[in-house]
Amino acid sequence: MEDGANRCQALVDCNINSMLKVTRAILPSMVAKRKGAVINMSSFSAMGAPLLSVYSASKAFVMQWSADMEMEYSAKGVTVMCAYPYYVVSNMSKIRRANWTTPTPRAYAVSLLCVKVN
Repeated sequence: MEDGANRCQALVDCNINSMLKVTRAILPSMVAKRKGAVINMSSFSAMGAPLLSVYSASKAFVMQWSADMEMEYSAKGVTVMCAYPYYVVSNMSKIRRANWTTPTPRAYAVSLLCVKVN
């Protein structure tokens, strides 16, 4: 059971705590400059993924927290965006080659950065 608890804590540390710490470190300077953008990475599994409950819940946290941060900080010049990728080519997905439904990480990142912002 301890191994499961350690894996759960590792998922929370990776997907939630690290994001909170980095945001806490960079957000004050963005607010001071009244300019900045934060892009958080969630996952399609944030909508629910049986047998991946802790991973799914941690990604749902990222999704909700990002939406709330956007509401709180948009008037201060900081845009907060959350990406919800489905599959990308990666060791985690075990998909080795890109195709029309599964981009490379680089192609996905470029598609995020090319979104027109008002």
